[in-house]
Amino acid sequence: MAKIDEKRERWNAAAARVLADIRKESEKSQEELAVLVGMSRSIIANIESSRKRIEVSDLMLICDALDFDPREAIQRIASRKSSR
Repeated sequence: MAKIDEKRERWNAAAARVLADIRKESEKSQEELAVLVGMSRSIIANIESSRKRIEVSDLMLICDALDFDPREAIQRIASRKSSR
């Protein structure tokens, strides 16, 4: 079970970094993104710091709000995770 937890944490960390990068590329603050997706700024901060795991539905909402292709986000996450 420990190996699964380690993998889950690596995926979560990769997703957190990619989502933060996408938000910054979109020139949005955490506060602006939070308003767009109906979350608090602290939830966005927790997602980006990998303190909160991201759900697929949240990933889709964030990508939609930032006008970013979710397939590209997934590709970036996979690439980021495999490069570690």
